[in-house]
Amino acid sequence: LHSSTQVNLIKLCVDYLILLCDSTSNVNRFSTLEGSLLSQMLELLIESMQGPCRGNQELIIKSEIVSSLNFIIYAENENEKELCKINSNYLDIKSLSCILLSASLEGRDDDLVHINLERRLMKIALVEYIDKLEDSLHDLTVLTNKEKRLPTSHE
Repeated sequence: LHSSTQVNLIKLCVDYLILLCDSTSNVNRFSTLEGSLLSQMLELLIESMQGPCRGNQELIIKSEIVSSLNFIIYAENENEKELCKINSNYLDIKSLSCILLSASLEGRDDDLVHINLERRLMKIALVEYIDKLEDSLHDLTVLTNKEKRLPTSHE
């Protein structure tokens, strides 16, 4: 007898992510390993929606993952800041969460996902995250300009 079992990897990944990120305080306490695992899961989910794949978009956005994304975007994790310093290619989980939200809207000609996100997404967390990104970009620009500046005779 030859039997096969089907496993919905996307649903398993969504369910695990929801368990892992069930509160802001849990996300705040992630170890470097947990942050790396979460980053990989978010990347898998992003890839699974691209194309776009409407079925995966709807499966993901109709789940409780939106609550988990709210927790991720709102959280402040020191271990993750270390990962960013160690690996310049590392995209933090906040950025990946925003990319996942964007991927869920890719190629949609209806408003099903838009309405779902509008109802369930914590907009204040996104606004605060955007403000932090703008501040970081400003700091980086100032630092880059200082490094490009030629020394004067007074220095």
